[in-house]
Amino acid sequence: MCSLCVEEWACLVLTPCCSERGFRVFGVDLLGFGLSDKPAGTTYSIGLWAELVKDFIAEFAGPKGAYVMGNSIGSLVCCTVARDSPASVRGLILCNCAAGMNNKFITTDKRTPPAGKLVFGAIFGLLDILLSIDVFANFFFDKVKSPETVTKVLQGVYVDQASVDADLVKSILDPAEHPNACEAFVKILTGDPGTTPDKFMHEIKQPMLLIWGDEDPFTPIDAGYGIYFTQELVGTRANTELKVVNAGHCPQDDGAAGLDVSSAVSSWLAERT
Repeated sequence: MCSLCVEEWACLVLTPCCSERGFRVFGVDLLGFGLSDKPAGTTYSIGLWAELVKDFIAEFAGPKGAYVMGNSIGSLVCCTVARDSPASVRGLILCNCAAGMNNKFITTDKRTPPAGKLVFGAIFGLLDILLSIDVFANFFFDKVKSPETVTKVLQGVYVDQASVDADLVKSILDPAEHPNACEAFVKILTGDPGTTPDKFMHEIKQPMLLIWGDEDPFTPIDAGYGIYFTQELVGTRANTELKVVNAGHCPQDDGAAGLDVSSAVSSWLAERT
């Protein structure tokens, strides 16, 4: 998920308090996700989404550009826009940034040991073969999109269990009924993961606010790219701030942590506008 917030320029952001402070705020579902379209035959990639976000900024924010904020894959898209179209991005707010469109990045990144690359490479290869079979792909997708599975997964990535309510589950289940949702799911799960952020971060010059949920099971703060962002990057990159909150993979929406995120984002933006 990506978002855009503006003061008379834009910033991809999803926090209401930004709009209350005079920012124009846009929430963007990336193509293939949420309420956005899922065109048949689309090859999804970080690069495709970055191009779409760049065009969105150009249309709604104009030449002054935007402050962009994303969660997970959305954060990696924001980084890619900042690298490829620096004039479009005034600053970055990254919530538990992902290292790839899917987990295939671990077969080539320098943080995974050789034995791990071999094991996961075999697993991903087998999954690619199975998901290329329509009968299996539809069966697998039907299992994944069940209310029970979605609820269980969400409960694993949210610290505040009260946040995993019927509305949140429905917001994920409803888009899964789109006729091309299974195809989008398979292509995102099996496609090129893209370039990991550590390989091009030196090209990004904009100020950055990193927000990390300290109980995230997907990008844990004390392992892999969690360490890269919250320790290595913060310790070496100029104009980079870190806000750690008690949350899972979606800190901007995880109960009381969401209020902490809103406050941190609003203060960070106010210092720069």
